[in-house]
Amino acid sequence: MTNLTALFFPVICRMTIINAETRERLFVLWLVLSAFGIMFVVLPWAQEAGLLPSSSEMGAMKEPLALLSGLALYGLVAHNMAGGPGDN
Repeated sequence: MTNLTALFFPVICRMTIINAETRERLFVLWLVLSAFGIMFVVLPWAQEAGLLPSSSEMGAMKEPLALLSGLALYGLVAHNMAGGPGDN
């Protein structure tokens, strides 16, 4: 076993005994964090394009804006995708 496999093998083994509800919550958390990360990368692009004020003008408002727009992205895309958290 490689070092990386040895590191993640206990985590993978524990994931098999997690019940479906906990796995669903972890999946939602993963999707929300991913949406936040996507929007955190998109916002500087929007600043360079002139769609948003510069970082010096926005100050620390970029992070809350990334969180809110990430939650909107999750609600519009990830929550409704086939096999996603909203799929019954």
